[in-house]
Amino acid sequence: MSGEIPRSLREQARWQAGVITRKQALDSGITLNAVRWKLKTGAWQQVYPGVYATFTGQLTRDAQLWAALLVSGPGAQLSHETAAEIHHLIDRQSPLIHVTIPAERRVRPPSGVAIHTSSHLVMGWREDLDEIM
Repeated sequence: MSGEIPRSLREQARWQAGVITRKQALDSGITLNAVRWKLKTGAWQQVYPGVYATFTGQLTRDAQLWAALLVSGPGAQLSHETAAEIHHLIDRQSPLIHVTIPAERRVRPPSGVAIHTSSHLVMGWREDLDEIM
């Protein structure tokens, strides 16, 4: 396989601030060996287990937020202070990235992420993301 990323994955990565999941990569046709090679050579960097930045260097805030959502899985939504941050309701960056997931799911929060659960999540634009995770 060439070093090229399939077009569908490039578009997905662009929409997700350069961050993708292992599943998204594999579903696009990239082999697991190719994913490992991109990580080993530094073309990609692991943000969380199974979540990768498809670029080198420091993660932007948008990339950090996407990584937190992707590692949190289906139904995850930015919430609390982080939701206030992205809606410009507060003037500072939330020190933790707050994510709320459906109450029936359990996720171990990675460093820098606070996981909350709710049985009253309202699905909106996130529904499309659930289909690709």
